Order: sequence, then C-alpha cells, then structure tokens
Amino acid sequence: MDTFVAQWILLPSVLDYHRDHVAISLSVLSVWQQRGCQERVFLYEIWQPVPATWMVDVTPVLALKQQAMQCYQLPLKYGDYAAAFFGIMRYRGVYLGEQSEKYAEAFLELEVTSWQSVLSQLFRLRGYQEEFLHSLELITDVTH
Repeated sequence: MDTFVAQWILLPSVLDYHRDHVAISLSVLSVWQQRGCQERVFLYEIWQPVPATWMVDVTPVLALKQQAMQCYQLPLKYGDYAAAFFGIMRYRGVYLGEQSEKYAEAFLELEVTSWQSVLSQLFRLRGYQEEFLHSLELITDVTH
C-alpha cells in the first residue's frame, strides 16, 4: 500500500470457502484500517454470493473470462468449476434488468469505519446458513 497509489482495492469475499482467499482479504483489510487508508475497498464473490452493492456487466468480456478459466486445468479436473463460475455470473446478470442474456459480477463495497461490524454480521449469517444446510444433510463440513 506504500508502493502503489491505488484508488480501489479489490479482494475476494471473506465469505468464500477457500481459506487462502479469506486470509488475504482479512490481512489486507486489517492493514487498510490500521493505516487509515482512503482507498475504496470492494469484496468480490467467487463461489459464495455477497450482498452486492455494485454490479458490473461482464458480458462484453465473457470470452476472455472463459479463456482465463482454462488456465486452471488442475482444479477443473476435480469439479465443474467453470459451470459454477459462469453460473453465478449468469445469476447476477438477471439483476441488470435486461431481457437478453447478460453476465455480471457482484461487489460489496466496505467502509473503513464499519467493515468489521459488516463482516461480523455476514459471518453470523453464513453460520446460520451452514447450520440449516447441515440439518438438511445437504452439506458436510466445508471448513477443512
């Protein structure tokens, strides 16, 4: 943050189920708050939806995103991550309000003064969601 003069910081959502995504986001957010930085911070969703404050139409660059997804050959051997990745963008595309098929990415903008309380509420909601899904035996332990 000393080297670059950024106006925006984009981070993976702390609600994501990938430990590395969560760790990097929490680390950067902590530094952001300690330093009193003025950059705008946005969390983006990968696998877990975020309560979006911004939507970006990515339809014009969809082919480029498909090409980039092919760089992840190892993970793609173990699951249809491409379908999930494009599925969540298609779902978000509905919010663009157009009749034609659109794809969008969602972002949650955080405020330096309130991000910790927002994340606390999100973690609590995620806990309720996981409890509910466990009770229906729809998921197993996803934290390991």
